Amino acid sequence: MGAGVKSEEEVDALGLYLFGDSDKGREHARGIDETISAVPGLEGLTIIQDYLDAAERRVSEHPGIKPA
Repeated sequence: MGAGVKSEEEVDALGLYLFGDSDKGREHARGIDETISAVPGLEGLTIIQDYLDAAERRVSEHPGIKPA
């Protein structure tokens, strides 16, 4: 999700702002993952959901760093 272009904190903040702040956002993330997963050879991937889970974990482990 933009890794290498921005810092990890910036990418986490963007991902959580777009998808992680509500059930509706998570529903959209699941939809994106379902679209990716429909590509032959990519079945079962949950790239967006996995990233959001990791971003939430990083934010909770470093409470001084909060997403924008």
